[in-house]
Amino acid sequence: MTTSNTIIQKNKVKKNQETLNTIILGKKGAETTVRIIDLLFKRPLNVNQIAEQLGMHYNTASYHVNLLLESKLIKKEGGNYGAIYLPAKLLKENIHTYNKLKAELLKK
Repeated sequence: MTTSNTIIQKNKVKKNQETLNTIILGKKGAETTVRIIDLLFKRPLNVNQIAEQLGMHYNTASYHVNLLLESKLIKKEGGNYGAIYLPAKLLKENIHTYNKLKAELLKK
């Protein structure tokens, strides 16, 4: 790997870590977001299933799912109605950082 490729890769990793840091530690509803991520690591679900399993209103689950989609931490499969969501490559590749930030959040 060339020096420029190494620098690009390091910058990409840093940006991914900053994204996770913002979502996990920098948002008001971070605990809810973490609960959704953990649930999706167990199995893909649609928004209604997420809301039911976490005992929250559909709109709350939908808000957090959209936040995670925009951040490219989860991905959507299927059409709009009944689409399922699952962890995206970015989240899977940064699972160590996610777990570290989650532990920090839960200490608060």
